[in-house]
Order: sequence, then structure tokens, then C-alpha cells
Amino acid sequence: MRSRSLTILLLLLCLPAISANAQKSPVFSCQDNFSNYNDGSDGSPAWITSSAGWGVSKGVFSCDDPDKQFAVLSSPLLKKFFIEARLTIREKTGSDWKIAGISVFVDEKNYWHLALAEKPDSAGGGHFVELVEMYDNAWLSQSITLTKLTPLASKGGSFNWEYNHPYILRIEMADETITGFVKELDGTIRSKLGFRFNNEKAVKYGKPALDNGSFRAEFDDFSVKAEEDMKSAVEDAGKPSFAPYESRGWEGLKGKASGFFRVEQAKGTWWVIDPFGNAFYIIGTDHASFKVHWCEKLGYAPYSRNCEKIYGTEEKWSDSTVGRLLSWGFNSLGANSSLFIRHRGLAHTEILGMGTMFAGMENITPRTTWTGFPNVFSSRFEKYCDKLAQKICAPVKDDPWLIGYFIDNELEWYGTAGKGIFDDAFSKPAENSAKKAIVEMLINKYNKINMFNEAWGTNLYKFEELYELKKLPGSASPQAQADRRDFIRLAAEKYFSITSAAIRRHDPNHMVLGCRFAGSAPDVWDIAGRYCDIVSVNCYRTVDLEKGILADGFEKDLASWYGSAKRPMMITEWSFPALDAGLPCKGGAGQRVPIQKDKAFAFTVFQKLLFATPFLVGSDYFMWADEPELGISKTFPEDSNYGLVNVNDEPYTLLTRAATDLHQYVYTLHSRNAPEISVRPGKEKGSFEISNSGETDAACSIEIIMDGKVIEQRKETIGGNKSVELKATYSFILAPGGHLLACKAKPENEFLELDRTNNIATQVLYVPGAAWWDKAQKNSSERLPFVICNFSDKTVKDASVILKTPDIYPFLQKAKKLSVVCASASGVINEIAPFQARPAEGEIAVFANEIKPMECATFYLYNGNLAAVQPQRSKIEYKKEGDVFGADNGVMKFYRTDAAKGNAFDRIELKGIELGRFTPLVWQKVGQNMWIGPDSVENIEINHGPVFLSFDMTFSFSRGGSEMKTEVDSKGNYASMTSRPHSFRAKYRITIFPEKQYFSSRMLWIENTDKEPWELGAYYHYLVSNINGSVKDDEARGTKWFDPGTGISFGAAAFSPEIKITFWKDPGGTEHPDTWREVGKMLKPGERYSDPQPEVYIIAAKTEGEWKEIIDSIKFHSALSAQSFPIEK
Repeated sequence: MRSRSLTILLLLLCLPAISANAQKSPVFSCQDNFSNYNDGSDGSPAWITSSAGWGVSKGVFSCDDPDKQFAVLSSPLLKKFFIEARLTIREKTGSDWKIAGISVFVDEKNYWHLALAEKPDSAGGGHFVELVEMYDNAWLSQSITLTKLTPLASKGGSFNWEYNHPYILRIEMADETITGFVKELDGTIRSKLGFRFNNEKAVKYGKPALDNGSFRAEFDDFSVKAEEDMKSAVEDAGKPSFAPYESRGWEGLKGKASGFFRVEQAKGTWWVIDPFGNAFYIIGTDHASFKVHWCEKLGYAPYSRNCEKIYGTEEKWSDSTVGRLLSWGFNSLGANSSLFIRHRGLAHTEILGMGTMFAGMENITPRTTWTGFPNVFSSRFEKYCDKLAQKICAPVKDDPWLIGYFIDNELEWYGTAGKGIFDDAFSKPAENSAKKAIVEMLINKYNKINMFNEAWGTNLYKFEELYELKKLPGSASPQAQADRRDFIRLAAEKYFSITSAAIRRHDPNHMVLGCRFAGSAPDVWDIAGRYCDIVSVNCYRTVDLEKGILADGFEKDLASWYGSAKRPMMITEWSFPALDAGLPCKGGAGQRVPIQKDKAFAFTVFQKLLFATPFLVGSDYFMWADEPELGISKTFPEDSNYGLVNVNDEPYTLLTRAATDLHQYVYTLHSRNAPEISVRPGKEKGSFEISNSGETDAACSIEIIMDGKVIEQRKETIGGNKSVELKATYSFILAPGGHLLACKAKPENEFLELDRTNNIATQVLYVPGAAWWDKAQKNSSERLPFVICNFSDKTVKDASVILKTPDIYPFLQKAKKLSVVCASASGVINEIAPFQARPAEGEIAVFANEIKPMECATFYLYNGNLAAVQPQRSKIEYKKEGDVFGADNGVMKFYRTDAAKGNAFDRIELKGIELGRFTPLVWQKVGQNMWIGPDSVENIEINHGPVFLSFDMTFSFSRGGSEMKTEVDSKGNYASMTSRPHSFRAKYRITIFPEKQYFSSRMLWIENTDKEPWELGAYYHYLVSNINGSVKDDEARGTKWFDPGTGISFGAAAFSPEIKITFWKDPGGTEHPDTWREVGKMLKPGERYSDPQPEVYIIAAKTEGEWKEIIDSIKFHSALSAQSFPIEK
């Protein structure tokens, strides 16, 4: 009966006072010394708390939440009253600004608080006292021009309060003033602060409250006494009311009108259905706010300050912003939008941060510079989520403009070590609930300790010993990997079930929008889909700016995720910062593009794909405004050109015009009522099949091209999901040799096509009958014709082309002596062509002088002793002395000077200027992430000829490489090596070309030479800079190093989506030239990974223009393709 008695006591203490003399007696009074609560109580019903961090223990009311939270007394809104409480701060629970105090509370957008405060750790953590106001969601509003109040005579604002020392805090609220006191227990005043209400825009009434953030603070001896309360009409005015919804949906598809947003699948396509029952596709942008992007170095938010100068108030700013967003075709607001732009034609979302905030209290992965991962096994997690949902979701459950709630943003599902949260949880103390969950899972799974020992490589006597261990051996066994995966899934089940239930308990009307996975997620997509209405993910991907398609397999990833989730999905962050905006663009995710035109183009390509994908129902572009040039903060140093507008609130017109042009077609694309044309060779030689996979007819202009010349034009209308076959008609006789035939189709509304790269198809026709080369008539009895085609729209010169076809290998095996000659366009053989062969691989390389767009060149490989043919000299000089060598291709030099090291090249030069060195690197997952370079070169095979100089280098690691790295933290500190690196061998082919400012590298195989299995996470082409003899001033510029002094760029390029490139420096200044391909394969001892791998190009350039020219040159060379034909005798 104690709980019931306590409730009655509190209600008696806090009831309005009854007196015959109402003018002299208080209308409301309350005292609470927290001595009659059960330990663990949250103070209800007398107190309404916003977090599970609040609780009573041993007669004090305490809070340990690292985020600011309130405990509000259940009372009327009061006027003319005092609040008093005893406060003792025990310790800090966060590292940023910290406060604990008492409050006059209307809501979280309107309140006063008197607090003991501490500066961030990064600013020295000094102590002071503050009496500050939040008015209309503007912090420090008592000092802002439009809401400025006159300070009263004050003292002690800089009072250096102490931990573990009790103070009395008191607020006195009068008609015209508010005053705050901090006192010793004996009444000595340490601080007195106050303001006069000489501005109508001020908080002049409220409910008594306590607040705390980033401290473990204890409150006691609370009291309040009020002379006036507010009328019920005022309290009713505080209840939320919402403007009527105005539909911006599509009436071309109708669903049930429920009064709120929901999702529905129709004919295989997922749709959001708006409150009126119209189909709706979410088109939003993140962080559309007046107050975005605080800059730590400046001490203010430059965008916000500039907007204050332009508009004066947030209200006027909101008028402009809403008008712009609507005119640019946006219909929604993404995460963290201003309240002033809501309910004005744009639907919106809320982000709750349930996991992130709880990770500050109890974590599996610590919340350091990012989000962490919450301890979902904690007994407090469910209560915390319920409190937060009650606080945020319940008040807006009837809002028709609200789409739904994001649970979190980018939780660290992969944990500290990047392998998942298993290791983080296992490192916890024995009594930790996450540690207990792991051990219980392992006991239930293995049952017998010997089975566990076999799976994990341990030697334990009983399962209970697991509680005392901080880590397990880095077993790479399939069973151990499955255990890690199972624990992540167990945590995901807890996370999604608890958070979604809390949201729906307090708001059954709105959708749960997922947790905004960061780029991808472990094997939990199906669990997310089971509990969420929409599954969300932030994705920064790569667009091929030449072809206008995604270049990194994004479509495949999307299909895989959806296949697991089986729920509609939404992409909630994506962007393409441009390097011409005057911002460093060093911090933050996303493909960097050269100029604003490229940014607008990439925007169109990516957004169009999102619109056309049938299981995607929304897209939030990142974001409204650019970040500050000086970055946001030391721990979050983003400084990039993400914005629709710059820090002066000026739109990027190319981008916003692209958005306007595309967004009007969102429903055309999502309903598949746009043409999607593709062309491929037909069944007969010289014919082509043109298909339309769209749902609507497509009127097309068609061209037939032969050897770069248009020979036929026609018009065709191709029905939805239909195909037509066309045969080229040409009356002229083709000359002997190769000919390139092409068919190009262009639909009338080509802009709406997702992929225009397949709007053209080609065929190579070969006509025999070319005269036998006169120098080969007597000495050669056979020849192999082959054709090199240029499928690009640029003339390609001085290109090295590799030919590897089924016909080549047998021809090379029986050949005694080889020669290659080139035929003219008329079929006359007129030129000896430089070439090189690799007979063992069935491969030849030919040097082609010039091939024009959409044309081809014919070559003949002769077998015979052709005495008249002079050997061709290489233009690349190569000298070798023992195990060291040097090579010079005319513009670049390459040196291997230290035979004891594992570098491919110890020094690379461009026209006499040092650039750096080049080495392979292997990512091993061996209990921790390790990046290991070789410590020796076992063997070098040389192929030196007129087309190239290649080194097939076999590297090995057995003792200690020149590159050995573990994970690096936000301060530049590397993790201690807790596992040993495992030995390996790797073979790379490095190819140098005459007079080219680049070379190529390709991994051939990697072999496990260790006694234990290990996982090959990825392999790297690792380019360490030392431009002009110094690494200190070399800057990371996306895919390259840049030296400001010389203007030289030294970096990498690849034209396969499998290769990822990101150059960066960690906070300690160490370079990370990451050019890698993910593998994710477990290698047994002696096992070799030898799947065919893409080429990487290492480039040096003296100017930005030269860099682009070289990239284009390589691209055009890569567009060349060779094809052989039957042997002629």
C-alpha cells in the first residue's frame, strides 16, 4: 500500500491552497523532499520526466542523462511564484556544454532556467552560473535583438561552483522581473542574476521544473509557492493545433484516405498515400533551418548570421524558404527542419534519436565523436524510449502534415572495430546486461564448452569464464563469424521491437521510418522491415559523369536490401559536393565533383534513379545550406558544398534549376510512364533490336552509322514493353577489313531515361580479302586478323590496346616469329605496328596511332620468319643492378632503390620532381582490422618492349612490413595491436607506358602463407606522397594528393565501380591514400584469391587541367575494344 499512500501524499502537498483570504494565500504550493518514493521511481505522477535518466534513489531525485532533459512538476501554469531546490552535482556524463538547475517551463521551446554550468572539455571546462531564456525555440533569447531584455543588477555569474557541494537554487518570478539566486546552505548568496520584462516577447509564466544535461546531478528539498496561476484558456492555448492539410499528391493513383500518411503497394510499386488518399512520393531536403551549422572556430553560425542581416527574423526567412522549396518542386522537409516552415505546404518528418541519446547513458559502442550504439539489453532502454515517445510523439499524433518518425540517424551498427557490436559488448564488465546477453546466447547455442572452444580457438573450462574475459581470440572460423552476426541480429530485434512499440503506443497514426542506416547495414534488413513502415538509409554513391549512370553498383545494393527488408525504402541523405564553391570540401561524405554543372548533373542522375525505383518511396537531399568554410567543430570538421544555397542564402541556380526540371516528372517516373529505350544487336548480322521497357509509347529518331558516317535515318514509335527489329540497308560494297556498324535511338523525351548508355549498339563486320603483305608472301603461311574499335565520340591517339581472345592463345603457341601490320581504311596493308606478346597468357598488346570516333582499325598478326622486319626498340629505358632498378618513360622515372623493403617503387618522379612511393597493402580481419604491407619482393618478371614495360612483382609478408596499420581514432591515435598480422604473398602487375604521365597496377593474386586462416577484407594500391621532397604540405583532394607549392597532383583513377578511392589524412597527419577493392573472403592456409581484377591508374599532373586531360585520355583509351577473326592462310 506504500505506493498508493505516496500518491495521495504528493497530491495533498501539491493541491491549490484553500483559504478565505485568497489575496494573501498562495493559489498553489508544493514541497517534495523525495523521501517517500520507492527507489527507481521516476517521480510520477507528481513529476513528468522526459527521460529514463531521471530516478529517485535514497531520498534524492537524480538524473544522469548526457542530453538535456526536464522533470516537470504536475501543476497549473503559474505566475508570480518562486521555485527552490537543493542541487548537488556529482560528476559529468558528457564532454560538451553541461548544465543542471531549476526551470520555469512552458514547453521545450519556451522556458527559463537557472543552472550551474560547465564549459565543454575542449574549452577548459570552466564553471559558471547562468539564468537564460528559450523563447520560441531561440536559445539565449534574452540577449537577442528582437527579444532582448534589460538585465537587473547582478553578481556572481562567474561563480566557480564545486562538485559534490550542495547549493540552494531559487527563481523568483514577478510581474515585471525574473531573478535567480545560488546560495550556500547557510543562506550566503553566491550568485544573483535577473532580467526586467521590458519586451512582450518573453516567458512570463510556466510550470516548475528541474533540468539536467551531461551531469549526474542530485535534487532535494524542492518547493514552490505561487500567488497567481494562469486561466485554463491559456493552458488550452498551449495544446497543439494543426493547419488543415493541403494535398500535393498525385491523383493518378488513389488509395484510402485515412487522414494521415501511410504506404501501399499497387501493381508492384510502393507508394506513400497522403491524408487525402492521393499517391505521394516524398521529395525533401535535410536541415532546412534558420539556425544551421554552428562554426566552433567562429563562435557563431555564419548562415544564420547572414540570414539575420538579410531577413531580420526567422519568420521572414521562412516565407522565402517555403516559397523557394515549393518552386523547386520539393514537397517535404527532411530531418531537422525549422518549425517556422512546417504546415505551410510541405509535409515533414521528426527524428527522435532514441538510440543515440540512450547510448550517452548506457552503450554497447561508446558515443564519442558520433552516435554510438545503445545498450538495448538494459532494463532502462524500454522505459527511456517510452518516455521519449510520450514527450515527442504524443503531442503531434493528430498532425496531418507529419509523415512519420526516424528512430535515429546513423547508429554505429558496425561497432568500434568495424566488425559489428559483438566485440564492444563482449569487452564490458561481467555485470553489464549486454555482456550477459552475449554469454547467454553462446551458452544456448553451444551447450557444451568443448564445442565453443573448437569454434573460437579457446581453451576454457566452463562458460562462466567468459564473463571475466574482455576479448575473444580473433577466430575467423565460420562458427565464430556466425556468432557475431547472431548477436547483431539479437540486438537489432531488441532495438526495433522496443523503439517501434514505444512510438506506436503514443502515436498510432504516423509511420515508423526506420533508423537511417549509414551507407549500409549488417544482416538486419529483414528485422528492420518487420517493425518499420519504411526502411531508411543514408547513401553517398558515385555517378559516372561521362555516362550519366551510377558507377558503383548502387542499383544492385538497393535490390539486395529490399529483397531482405520486404518493405518500401527511402534514401534519407545523398549529395555531390562541388569543388568550385570556394569551400575546402575535405570533411563529410559524398563524391566530389569538379564544378556546379557536374553537381547538378549528378543530382539529376541520382534523383531520377530514386524516382524510378518501384520500392523507393522517398528521397531527402542533403541538404539545404552549405557548411562553414572553417568546418563545424574539431570533432565534426565538415566543410563541404552540400547546399541548395550557400552561406549567404544564395541558391546554386544550376542545381535548383535541375531540381525544378526533374521534380515535375516524379509521378511519371515512379509510375513507369516514361520511355526507357535500349538497343542491342539483332539475331541477324547487320540487324538491331530496339526495346522500350517503359509503360508508355516512345517515339524515337533512329540513326544507322557505318564507320563514323550516318548512312540511314528513320522514325519509329515503340510501344510500352515492346521491341522492334531493324536491319541496316546499305547499297555500297564494303572494302576488305573491319567495319564498325552502329544503331542509335533517341526518344523524344530522352531527359526522362534512366540509362542512355544502352541507346546505342554496335557490331563489328569483317570482310576478308585484303591483299597479303608483300614482305610476308614468301615467309608466312597464315595470319590472324583483328580489329580495334573506338566506341567513343573522341579521336584516340597513341593508345596501347591489349587483345586476348580464344583465337590468340593457340596462334601464339605455334608461332615461330610474329609481326603485326596495320591496314588502311581501303584495306591496303601499309604500316608495321609496334606490338608485344605474352604467349603464356594468350595476349598481345598493340600500339595504335590514331582511331577516329565510331571507326575501327584493322591489324594482321603474321606468323613467320620475316627477315625484312626490323626489331622495334622500346621508348622506355630500363636499367637493373642486382635487386634494384630504374626506369624512365620519357616524362616519369621509377626507382626501386632498397631491395630490403617491400615497396614496388621507392621513389617516383615527374620531370625531375619527386612524387612519392607505391606499394601494395592488404586488409586483414584477424580479430581486429589490420592493414599490412609486404616486407619483401620475392621475384620480378619483366616484359620490356615497344608498347610497355611491365613488372610482375611477387610480394611477401612474414615479419614486419613498411606499412602496418590498425584503426585510427578521432585524435589520430592508432589502436593497440591486439592480434598478430598473418603472413601472405601477393602478385601485382605494374605497367609503364612510353611518354605517359601515368602507370597502371592490377592485382593478380593474394595467397595465405600463414598456418591459420584469415579474412581478406580488401587489397589496396597504396600511393604514399612526398611531393617535392616533403609530405607535410601535401593535401588530400578526393582521389589524389595535391602540393600547393608546385601545383602537382599525384593520385589514382579507376573506371570500375568495384574500385573505391578516397585520399585522406587522419587528425595525426598520417596519410591514407585508400585505393581499394573489397573482397571479404576467408583464405585457408595455402589458398589463393585470384579472381580477375580491374586496373587502377596512378597519375601525375602539374595542373588541374592536365589532370583532367590525362583522365579523359585514359577513359578514351579504355573505350577501345579489340576483336579477332578466323585465321587466314
